[in-house]
Amino acid sequence: MRKSKDREKTFWYFPTRAKNDTARHWLTLKDHFVHEVGKLKVISFGNDDVVVVNEESLKIHFFESEQEAMDFCLDVYPETKEMKQGELF
Repeated sequence: MRKSKDREKTFWYFPTRAKNDTARHWLTLKDHFVHEVGKLKVISFGNDDVVVVNEESLKIHFFESEQEAMDFCLDVYPETKEMKQGELF
């Protein structure tokens, strides 16, 4: 089985508070940010450990590669786009 799916399954059992604290901590690691797409931050820890964190909902997704993470970000971009006052779409 893929390493990222194992991590996702293990992380599912964490208490909600631990998940949120982990997401907040990872959002402070600006030197590990690879990409920022709207409210989504792609964080790489090396060794093909790539995580996507939604800074608003604090949801975490694990991926095998940076390309998979970027594909995910682009798929959900309309839902995570930061709207500014005065913009229509």
